[in-house]
Amino acid sequence: MGTFGDSVPQRHHIPFSTWVDNHYLKMGAEIGLLGLIAFIVLLFMVFFYAYRLSKKVERDRDQAYLIGICGVVIVMFIQNVTASIWEALTVAVFFYAFIGLLFAQLWKQQRKGSKQT
Repeated sequence: MGTFGDSVPQRHHIPFSTWVDNHYLKMGAEIGLLGLIAFIVLLFMVFFYAYRLSKKVERDRDQAYLIGICGVVIVMFIQNVTASIWEALTVAVFFYAFIGLLFAQLWKQQRKGSKQT
């Protein structure tokens, strides 16, 4: 792990290490095709839940948050084709904070639905 597409193995002269800016190539080389597919499915599911929930919420502010989360997922997905930004801590913290907001909204919506029945 960690010998494909990173600057650390090259700095330490680890044999057969290489540099690549496409995070999906790096991930596919390190965890295999099955792991890469699972990661991409996870991203699509986050987008799907945010999009589906944005159609159900009543408040415009909540809908704007959810559409923003959809945009974040799309931008992160595209940007990782040309740069490996999942590894940047500052980017990852904000991305997962947005995912946390999504799940908080899902929980809120489920609670609201269970109170109506």
